[in-house]
Amino acid sequence: MWENKKVFIGNKEYVFEAKVYDFPSMFGIENGRVSKLCVYDERGKIIYSYDRGGELPSKIIKKVLEIWPHLY
Repeated sequence: MWENKKVFIGNKEYVFEAKVYDFPSMFGIENGRVSKLCVYDERGKIIYSYDRGGELPSKIIKKVLEIWPHLY
C-alpha cells in the first residue's frame, strides 16, 4: 500500500511517499515495513530516496518516520 503524508519539523515542510508492507520485510528500511520511500523538501526537491536498498535514513528522515511509527 502507498502512503503520502506531509510532515512539519520545526518550520519546514516535508512530503513523503512510502510503499508500506503489512509486515516487516528484509526489503524494508532496517528490515521494517517501508520498502520504498521518497522524501521531498518544501520546494519539491528529493532529499531522500530508498528503493528496497540504499543508504540508511539520516536523522531528519528518521524524524519523519517517527511521526508515523506504524511505518517503521
